[in-house]
Amino acid sequence: MSKQGLRFARENPHIVEASQAFIQKFDSVPDPVVKVASLAENEDAQIAWVLLGSVLYHGLTYLQVLSVLEALFKEFPNKKLWETPVPKASELKSVIKKALNNESWALLEHAPGMFWSVGFFVRRHFPLKTWLDSRNEEELWRDLGEIYFMGKKSIRPKVISTILRIKNKPPLGLGLSVHEGKAISFFPISMGSRRFMGFMGPRKDGDFADWTPEKKLVEVNDWYKIVSPKAREKAAHGFSFFLEPGQNDFLCQEIMKSCEACPLYCYCSYGRKS
Repeated sequence: MSKQGLRFARENPHIVEASQAFIQKFDSVPDPVVKVASLAENEDAQIAWVLLGSVLYHGLTYLQVLSVLEALFKEFPNKKLWETPVPKASELKSVIKKALNNESWALLEHAPGMFWSVGFFVRRHFPLKTWLDSRNEEELWRDLGEIYFMGKKSIRPKVISTILRIKNKPPLGLGLSVHEGKAISFFPISMGSRRFMGFMGPRKDGDFADWTPEKKLVEVNDWYKIVSPKAREKAAHGFSFFLEPGQNDFLCQEIMKSCEACPLYCYCSYGRKS
């Protein structure tokens, strides 16, 4: 456990308590990928849509990825994700651009490849529930590397996010059984978690933004253990909403209806009175 994190927690118990109350506010707010995947007709389709959502959730906000997935699911529901013939690249990009209101997305040109790659993966490992039941976490981690843009390095945040979305209880996940393994030793860190650490948390007075991804991963996960030792997934989920862009304001403010309703309001430099 990080000495800095433990010292910060001892010196700032009010921040720890407020952080715990903050993450509890989002216990019932669904993960955007799981929200759409749960619409699918059966477990195989739900897993497939978790795969797609997890690989697409890159450089997009909560509301953006939700909009993109809802649009894709409406246009290519359930097994249309993996059935052949596959959609044309122009069709996929058109759906996504419309869902994003023509806002730019750096990975737009790669999105069709992600869609096709998930479809190929599903066809190769179908039925997915059988595939899931035959693997442990470490084997899932290995297999999921087959998907385009899912990650090939030793640290694969998207892969870990995928496994968590499959196994976590609703509304954070599908609640499916996964055989334990050594794959999940950390929880991926969202932009919200990074913002909290740099603006208000243990690294607010340091150069957290300049740290390596690996170092950030360790530090943030240590903070998750401090504020939610028995359910780190809830800390990871809750902090993802911290100062996340919403429809017209910060998403945390829009969900809570006002900044003053937020447990972190007194310590947040972005907090505003109604």
